[in-house]
Amino acid sequence: MFGALAKTFQRPSREAQQRCTNGIDDTQSCPTCQGEAETFTLNAVPCGRTCTISSIAQHKLSQATQRRLAELGLRAGMHVTISQKTSAGGRVLKIGTTRYAIDGATAAEMLVHVA
Repeated sequence: MFGALAKTFQRPSREAQQRCTNGIDDTQSCPTCQGEAETFTLNAVPCGRTCTISSIAQHKLSQATQRRLAELGLRAGMHVTISQKTSAGGRVLKIGTTRYAIDGATAAEMLVHVA
């Protein structure tokens, strides 16, 4: 799985033809993807990559966690860079000059796509 994920992040440019998860060369013509970018959980993204938060699964996170993420400004549309991995599957996110540590359970509920 991780080898395929790494190949996805090594695309040379945005203008290059995209391939969806169903194996179709053009995501615009795929009836399932309908032109949407591939999404991954945050804990599947390798270090050093920049991505955009697509959504946060709020129904699986506690109210306190949801509130804290909102207080920190982590929301859909934010561009983040993965700077470190933790041993428990968490990630250290870098937004500008600020770093945020996200635990593994929260990272598993955050969907991102390549920026």
